[in-house]
Amino acid sequence: MPAHRQSRQNAHAEKDAGHFAPVAILGMSADPAHKGHLRVAEALQDMGYARVVWMITPQNPFKKTAKTSFEHRMALARLLIGRRPWLELSDAEAWMQLYGEELRTHSMLSQMRKIYPATPLT
Repeated sequence: MPAHRQSRQNAHAEKDAGHFAPVAILGMSADPAHKGHLRVAEALQDMGYARVVWMITPQNPFKKTAKTSFEHRMALARLLIGRRPWLELSDAEAWMQLYGEELRTHSMLSQMRKIYPATPLT
């Protein structure tokens, strides 16, 4: 199941539970994802974020090419995330690119707001 669909399911589960826990979104190229990314996510969890979303971009807008394919970077990130239910991997930017949307922070946040309409996002 694509990560954006899983995100929507998570958002609906929160809404049904009657609470909206804060979500931190980390946009990155993850070329490759590494323990430093994981430590940042753990620090955010320690700060009180109920969930951290890794938003991996298909192409870093500040680099001409990626060292590793998007699919491979997503697979490596999944391995690094392992069994951390509070840490979510999103492919929303890949879907945005597929539909011709601009891959910029404001565009990505607009998409995340659709997925988490009443959840505090950081």
